[in-house]
Amino acid sequence: MTSIDTLLTDHLDLWTSAIARKSSAGRGRSMKFSLYGIDKLRSLLLDLAVRGKLVRQDPEDEPASELLKRIDAERQRQISGGKLKRGKPLKAPDEIPFPIPHTWVWSQLGAVTNYGETEKHNPGEVEPHTWVLELEDVEKATSRLIEKVRYTERQFQSQKNRFYPGDVIYGKLRPYLDKVLIADEAGVCTTEMVPIRAYAGLEATYLRLFLKAPFFISLASASTHGMNLPRLGTDRAREAAIAIPPLAEQLRIVAKVDELMALCDRLEAGTYEAIEAHQLLVTELLATLTASRDAQELADNWARVEAHFDTLFVTEDSVDQLKQTILQLAVMGRLVPQDPKDEPASELLKRIKAEKMPSKKRDRSTSSKDSDSIALNEMPGSLPKGWEWSRFSSVADVNVRLVHPASYQDHWQVAPDIIEKATGRLLEKRTVYQSGINGPNSIFSAGQIIYSKIRPSLSKAVKVDFDGLCSADMYPLISHVNSDYLLNVILSEVFLAQVRKVENRVKMPKLNVESLNNIIVPVPPMAEQTRIISKIKELSSLCDAMKSALSGARAIELDLSDALVAGAVSDAQCA
Repeated sequence: MTSIDTLLTDHLDLWTSAIARKSSAGRGRSMKFSLYGIDKLRSLLLDLAVRGKLVRQDPEDEPASELLKRIDAERQRQISGGKLKRGKPLKAPDEIPFPIPHTWVWSQLGAVTNYGETEKHNPGEVEPHTWVLELEDVEKATSRLIEKVRYTERQFQSQKNRFYPGDVIYGKLRPYLDKVLIADEAGVCTTEMVPIRAYAGLEATYLRLFLKAPFFISLASASTHGMNLPRLGTDRAREAAIAIPPLAEQLRIVAKVDELMALCDRLEAGTYEAIEAHQLLVTELLATLTASRDAQELADNWARVEAHFDTLFVTEDSVDQLKQTILQLAVMGRLVPQDPKDEPASELLKRIKAEKMPSKKRDRSTSSKDSDSIALNEMPGSLPKGWEWSRFSSVADVNVRLVHPASYQDHWQVAPDIIEKATGRLLEKRTVYQSGINGPNSIFSAGQIIYSKIRPSLSKAVKVDFDGLCSADMYPLISHVNSDYLLNVILSEVFLAQVRKVENRVKMPKLNVESLNNIIVPVPPMAEQTRIISKIKELSSLCDAMKSALSGARAIELDLSDALVAGAVSDAQCA
């Protein structure tokens, strides 16, 4: 038998370090990652439990074959008494799913529970304080109850399933097949959840554990039907195989799983706390760089960061934070030294204004305020000598030229979904035909910046090197300064902080042209813009190399975690 305690302790570092990036929040925390190793460990514990490999068998236990006889007798009594329908005969499984101890027995879910025998309740038949359970109330993976909602707070119009204390409530809708809990009071639930009552001799706590095991989730996933909302059919569920241990062993298994899951919870909490502490440290130290008041303070603050560089930047997220800090320093004039010989930005802005004047007279539809003056309290911060704060409309034009895509099927098409957030990278190239769009799009030319105006894609922008069309969710921009520099300004926190502030005030979740034009941007001398872009590219390449190395190491950890679990299951099957 595999020693699960040894498996835990000997590989503790691997379980807690195997972390996968993700975009959604995890277990109530706003995280960009999941604890993959601990998730795999939880899955392994359940897998070993239902195979009879988590606790030792006791020869004194009454074998499950005797238990099954009593379960069948009770089922027949309920049928005879009219409490249970006989139902269709169960089709036996084609093969035994996996070996089990000799004191265990294979049965079927429909033979040991009342699966499919649901009591319906209509909206007018429930008391105000009735518990109304929905799938969203149960946390995925852990099956923890997030909140208990009463009928007074969640009135419903459709029919619901009735459940009673001790019922196992199973989410039959994919991808929620691991949402399983035991009711501690009566209530009603969505018909996408099935209340299951085990016959005497099958513990509800063991049944819940079995329904959450990888074997049963895989079986249920393969048995779902329906395209939009695939769900486990009643007949397939009733025919599903279930491994039944002796009653005493069921209790020992549940106790052991609870003990080890609690340990996983502690490992998870400790790991999350360590990661959160690390992220906070990185954020605080990098913030000192952007808050530096002069070159000397910046040098002192950087020395502190540099002293702990190897321990600070050990995750992809921390490197992303470093890249954003580099961007912030760049657009605030603190990344490259100023050259007093450079023509000041004020002269550049005068030339741009003169060049733009004829077009402003022809079309004022996208112009900002008549005055380009910026009050002192509007300025996001201080700039080096030779730099200027400017309205966005003074350095770029929003160039919307709507066309119907029917005549541009072979042209390239850009939309927010193919732009990487916060990096300015285009993830793929696709034609108008491949996009399948029908509504008006805006035509753009090579060299322009395409900027998303909608939430939550307001940090998505890309400089294109081809002609094409962009979706109505985006603005094509003509830059009158270095377009690479302007793209980096748009991606910087200097710009995004203003976008968020303005966007929160508008009713529609998008940035309109007037709001965009009035955003304040830092403008360096033209020669310095070129030097800034060169330095950003150099440092970004180094950051990308760091992320690539970290990603490779992370992939190895995930593979090792998978291999360790696979090895443990293989050992269990051979034992």
